Amino acid sequence: MVEFFHMSDTSFLICLKDGGRFESSQVKGMSCPLCGGDLLQESQMMSGLGSDLDEVETDYPEDVDEAALDEKNLLGDFILVEKLGEGGGGKVFKAWQEKLRRYVALKFLHIMDEEKVRRFQREAQLLAQLQHSNIAGVHEICDVEGQLFLVMHYIDGPSIDQVKLSLEQLLPSFVKICRAVDFAHTHKIIHRDIKPGNILVGSDQEVYVTD
Repeated sequence: MVEFFHMSDTSFLICLKDGGRFESSQVKGMSCPLCGGDLLQESQMMSGLGSDLDEVETDYPEDVDEAALDEKNLLGDFILVEKLGEGGGGKVFKAWQEKLRRYVALKFLHIMDEEKVRRFQREAQLLAQLQHSNIAGVHEICDVEGQLFLVMHYIDGPSIDQVKLSLEQLLPSFVKICRAVDFAHTHKIIHRDIKPGNILVGSDQEVYVTD
């Protein structure tokens, strides 16, 4: 059984490119391990919010602005933009997080029975430990209006089976996928559903293992 403790003195870094949040002790340097963007101390960002609150941008991206017109898309701090996929376990949506002004992926459970909720929470705890450049990270788990969901790193791109790649392009990507899966295995996490539909190619042309 894995136990998790909140450390009050733990510091975090925020990616200025996509809003990812990482423990300072888990990151080398000031570059995001997922997208390579610049990192900023969370404490600096929060202090800046207090002094520059009146200057915070309020305009939404066009797709978010349109989605926000429908009340059913409003869920706490999130605006559901579009459904990305659906499987036996649940649905995944592209969403906008208002406080951090970033796109995220939200994963919802289909059925909220006690056993599935425990497994869902366990999954979130395990995935949150994985800090790898080719694994879509988990930011947090939320319960809003009785709906339990994971807040995950949003990958802006199609699955690998929807992209035309030459053998020369595919082989390096395959190596990265294998290393990412091996990294998960070293942390005692087995994916159990590795398939092209769960491998995404981001706008940065990197490959990401998702679920």
